[in-house]
Amino acid sequence: MRLVVTVLAALALLAGAQDARASFRGYLPPEWGVWIAEAKTQMPMPRGTVKISASDCPGPSTSACWRADWPFQRGGTLYMAAGEERSTFARRFVLLHEIGHAVDTTRLTTALRRRFLRLLGLGCSWWESGPRGCKPYPPEIFAEQYAACAAGVPRRSLLGTEAGFYPYAPPLWLGDKPLCDLIRSV
Repeated sequence: MRLVVTVLAALALLAGAQDARASFRGYLPPEWGVWIAEAKTQMPMPRGTVKISASDCPGPSTSACWRADWPFQRGGTLYMAAGEERSTFARRFVLLHEIGHAVDTTRLTTALRRRFLRLLGLGCSWWESGPRGCKPYPPEIFAEQYAACAAGVPRRSLLGTEAGFYPYAPPLWLGDKPLCDLIRSV
């Protein structure tokens, strides 16, 4: 009887974990599907439906962005130009970065955001920008770190490369592991 209850509890946990993962809809270039599948094995995925648009981000001229639906937990749209003139690794990193934004808006709580900032020793608010805010902006720091964790590379190694868009790396004394562990706990 105890074994049956344990197995049922484990199956319920697995079913709950699957329900919390995003469903990806829209045109997905084959390599994107592979990159998302690889990330799913080690990182949390956004909640809700992630609509994929293989086109530039609407608005300012950026080639990739995440636009959350309201309420945030429902999902949103990930825009990324499919034919970008970047290396395969850089395109993968951009996709993972945008998924990091989706995880931020659909899964992170205020408490988790504060823990992330505390680990980095930052005293600003998550959504605060401008002269008093953190540089770079905390949601961008999170998305960069999410992408590095999902890609399995130290964030510091990306500084000054085609994939290192923001001048951010975790402090040397901290490294990536505690940040990746926190993100994986979401």
